[in-house]
Amino acid sequence: MDICVVTNDALLARFLILELAEAGFHAEQHTDFASEAELYLCDLDFYVDEVPEETVGFSYDENKRRRVQSFLHRPIDAEKLRKLAAERLLAPGRHVQTGTLTIDRVSRRIKTALGEVGLSEKELALLLALCETPLLRRSDAIKLFGDGESNVVDVYMHYLRKKLKAVCLGDVIEAKRGKGYALCGTITMQIR
Repeated sequence: MDICVVTNDALLARFLILELAEAGFHAEQHTDFASEAELYLCDLDFYVDEVPEETVGFSYDENKRRRVQSFLHRPIDAEKLRKLAAERLLAPGRHVQTGTLTIDRVSRRIKTALGEVGLSEKELALLLALCETPLLRRSDAIKLFGDGESNVVDVYMHYLRKKLKAVCLGDVIEAKRGKGYALCGTITMQIR
């Protein structure tokens, strides 16, 4: 679990969990801080005990802001919530990706919680090759395109990375200097 939503308000928790899922995060509702999570969102109108240091609090009462380092005023702006979660969980240097990326071979479309994008035949071939091996070497990638120049791999990989970045929270493909390309993060690939 990425995010623990500490509240007894089931409707509010459902809203927050769905908004966070749209951004690619896995969130669950709890009534305390007993569960393990990378980030806690706490309803300060409900939870009156001490909160962990890195907690993001939310409340109707602006005076409760001083209980936490980060605060969201209720009603919660969904865009601010997603941005705050991304800033906290996807800090520079971290390659944490969660969620499901669905690949449809027939329509050559990629779908995530953040959207959908179409791929060319060569981009799809590269992505499927990446799914089959932990490290796709450039020499193996060149074979996917027949007798082409070696920079054709870099060009199509650039296109693929750009399209995936549009529907994911960051880079899904990592370039390994002198070695090749690899998928990074904890994205689950579903191929249909």
